Amino acid sequence: MKPFWSLGLLGVSLWPPQNPPPRNEKPVKLYALLDDKKNQWCGYTDETRWKSETDRTLAETTASIEFINRHPRVVVLWLDDEAGSGDWAVQQTYKLNDAGEILWVEAITNVLPGDFSRKEIYQRRGSRLVRTSVKLTSMTTKLPLTEKPDWTPSLPVYKTASALPMAPLIARSREILSGGTLCTYARSTGSGD
Repeated sequence: MKPFWSLGLLGVSLWPPQNPPPRNEKPVKLYALLDDKKNQWCGYTDETRWKSETDRTLAETTASIEFINRHPRVVVLWLDDEAGSGDWAVQQTYKLNDAGEILWVEAITNVLPGDFSRKEIYQRRGSRLVRTSVKLTSMTTKLPLTEKPDWTPSLPVYKTASALPMAPLIARSREILSGGTLCTYARSTGSGD
């Protein structure tokens, strides 16, 4: 005997479900680099090619974007000092929801000359992204610092996904994920808002 809900007693057949839940796809990564000489962001599906192009172009800004069900969910942005001396490096990790809103950010800045690491956490509070913690530690001992460093690089923490410097690549991610490589002109990123 059929279940009563499939007999149309409610006016609509509920068996089997008419709109199956979205399938859970495996995460897919896209890799990006900023080619300063050509003023463009380039995206790659092949990590080995991305690393090779990063070395070839001497890219100081690179990123990875993880997609789940075709939505960017995790963006990791790496920035090195402009002089290329290796004095400092920053890793910013952004977690996004399906709507592309940034929910959480972890920004880690490592500065070799001062032997310190600064870790900042930002979380969404309503419509705003708010810094909720800052930790300063020694890079060598991993112990908390008792004094504030004299200098740290001043870099934006992006508050919206559309403000991310590689947003034009994210917007064209389907082309990259199906074709392998794509470059778009870089834009001014401003303050991160």
